[in-house]
Amino acid sequence: MNNNTCICQEKFLLFVTQGAIARDFTQGTHDSYRIAQLARAIPAAEIPEDATSAVIDFLAYLDRRTRAKRWMIH
Repeated sequence: MNNNTCICQEKFLLFVTQGAIARDFTQGTHDSYRIAQLARAIPAAEIPEDATSAVIDFLAYLDRRTRAKRWMIH
């Protein structure tokens, strides 16, 4: 695992956590911890380099607004 992969994974996890907490506030859910666990289970090598788009796709998938991308399935 190279340094760029680690940075990308850290960004992804940070953005997912922030998005999940925002989702909890706006939708009245309590799923942020579970969402963070699901995100952490994705191997770092599978996360796309564009962490922002990856987070949008991941949270949309969890809300059942889109299908799972190939990198989400491991």
